[in-house]
Amino acid sequence: MARFITPILLNEEIGTTENPNSFRGAVPVSWLKHPTVGKQHAELDTQNRAYQREKVCSVSWKQNILKTILSGSYARIPEIHIRVLRHNGTWVFELVDGQQRVVAVLDFLNGKYPLPKDFIISDENHNINLSGMYVHEVEQQYEHLYNRIMCYDVGCAWYENLTDEMTSDLFTEILNNVNDMSPQELRNAVLGKLSQYVRDLARPIGSNYVHPLFERITKNKGTTKEKETMELFRISLRGRMEMDEWLTELIYLKLNGFRKGLPTQQKITEWWKDIQRNGEYKDRFKDKQKIDKLLNLAYNIIRAGNNMHKNKMNSMHTLILVLYADELQSRFDCKINPQKYVNKFFEVYNKWDDPIQCHNSGMTQLNGNVLPEFSLLYNGKNSNAVGSICQILDLEVADDSTGFGIIQIDPKETFSEDDRYRKWIEQDKKDYYDEFPLDWEDAVGDHFIPRSWGIEAGGKTNYSNLVITSKSNNLRKANRSGEEFQLEINASS
Repeated sequence: MARFITPILLNEEIGTTENPNSFRGAVPVSWLKHPTVGKQHAELDTQNRAYQREKVCSVSWKQNILKTILSGSYARIPEIHIRVLRHNGTWVFELVDGQQRVVAVLDFLNGKYPLPKDFIISDENHNINLSGMYVHEVEQQYEHLYNRIMCYDVGCAWYENLTDEMTSDLFTEILNNVNDMSPQELRNAVLGKLSQYVRDLARPIGSNYVHPLFERITKNKGTTKEKETMELFRISLRGRMEMDEWLTELIYLKLNGFRKGLPTQQKITEWWKDIQRNGEYKDRFKDKQKIDKLLNLAYNIIRAGNNMHKNKMNSMHTLILVLYADELQSRFDCKINPQKYVNKFFEVYNKWDDPIQCHNSGMTQLNGNVLPEFSLLYNGKNSNAVGSICQILDLEVADDSTGFGIIQIDPKETFSEDDRYRKWIEQDKKDYYDEFPLDWEDAVGDHFIPRSWGIEAGGKTNYSNLVITSKSNNLRKANRSGEEFQLEINASS
């Protein structure tokens, strides 16, 4: 039989060993609302996102929890699992399993939803109609039923002195090993900076930064057909962490070799665990800056693709689009014009989606099999599919590199001090754009035609493309041409 643990006895049961330990008991709902250890206030953490399935339970699901409590039947709320922690002298109880069950009860007690319609219970040979009542109405009209909720005992399994790794394994391999958890839901439960990075970007909440790549929109808001979708992606959100998975795959391919493709989901999960527990990301996600830069490229590429090819902005197409563009930039030491690149990419896609073109080319897949229509290669993410796609793209790039929007950048980034001083004297020690007197200490060299526009457009780091301006004007000008910025200056003066 499970031991019955009360709030008074908690301090006698927990913190008695330095080794991993567990024991079972129960606490009333009143303790879940106001947790204590003895007379000391404690915290109940119901929001650790590592232990949350993405799909949030519905109001009707929550109402059924309250019906179970109030009906007094044989049915019981399933046991919850709590990790015991101590932070700065405060007891913290972290819900590892049972978050939605507990939140369902607490949300009702906090007045966030009513009891269901047509809810009538039999109490002491009387039928009591609780249909649509909120908690304050139950408390005012049927105090004994309110007390029934507050005194309802919830079975608990308590765990103390568990490491993050132990807790993650407990959640995925013991408590949820019979559930239909997706591979990404399992990866989400691996505690670490990389998991947090993916979760916070792909499913931002509250004040978290929302990268425009992961913007969501709500269709049919306020109706029974309300549905959340991605603004830029054609990826269905079924509540299985689909965007987490896309971002995970993007990171894996970037760091492990894009052309190698993806291994099995199990191997990705093993890598995910190892790199955060034993490897490079144990203490921090050291490649954050590299992936941030890739996501900015992804936003520009996928946004350009939405203009004419939105129906193809699914998981596989977007991964190939982004990672091949990233590879081109590294290979040619260049920048990519997103719209031009995307248009050429799908021109090639349509060309090689013709079986006659594939047959006449004499080319094969990497595995030696006959080359199918291009679209059929996008049904998999393995090394053969990705490598065969890249083989075709490489052929087309060799034939027309400029068609892919490749912009050659002048490798020389900055002007010499001698050139800047000579140009400053030549400009009569004035700012080129606003013609105000300019001290040498505030003078900077500016590319009149931006370097990022490429060599062919005139964005060279040479004397003829150099003008001297102030630091503030240089910042305001950003990536515009000097001519465009000059017009803005004149218009505002």
